[in-house]
Amino acid sequence: MKPIERIMPSISYIVARSNPGGVIGCENQLPWRLKTDMKFFRSVTENHVVIMGRKTLESLGRPLPKRVNIVLSSKKGVDTENLLWADSKEMALYLADFISILKESSQIIVIGGAQIYGLFRDLFTKIYLTEVFHNFEKGDAYFAEQFDMREWNSIENRDYKKSEFDEFDFSISILERKIKYTRHRKLEDFFVAESMDQTRERIEEFREKFRRTKQLDERQILLPLLVA
Repeated sequence: MKPIERIMPSISYIVARSNPGGVIGCENQLPWRLKTDMKFFRSVTENHVVIMGRKTLESLGRPLPKRVNIVLSSKKGVDTENLLWADSKEMALYLADFISILKESSQIIVIGGAQIYGLFRDLFTKIYLTEVFHNFEKGDAYFAEQFDMREWNSIENRDYKKSEFDEFDFSISILERKIKYTRHRKLEDFFVAESMDQTRERIEEFREKFRRTKQLDERQILLPLLVA
């Protein structure tokens, strides 16, 4: 019998950085206040699996609600209903794929920080990119990725002016690779004993959903209007 195989969810980044400079953080905090962008972040990430590093979780103060949070760290934490810990890139992807298939979600979203973005650099096919137009003198985390428009499509772009809700001028862009990298897994890949401790309870439900091989379309993300 031919093994059951399907395409895995795509991997997207969501990043806010300064322009110029590429600063994404200072002392584990965002160096700006952009209410409109935070609203956009929620609209993109809710109901998806998000992957982050331990420092990003610490900066958030808690797991993000309405999302399954996977924290990639060498220091193991305590798993909860919406928080899972992974000690390797491979384990993070295993958990993210497993949960995304259960949730029938088409993309996994990497939310930082800098080291985690670096780990998945060869896999991401879409980026939701906020650029804050201010030169920050202090910064200790950076996202310096440049996008060659011969390789990327600009799906949407919108500029926002400084306001009572947003501390600086900024823009939000959605970019997508012209040639997408796709990952495939066989059903049997999810039945590796050493990887099943965090997934065993839902393995039968997963098996049924995995067999539904129709690929889900990614939902349309609309750029936000100004916060009212």
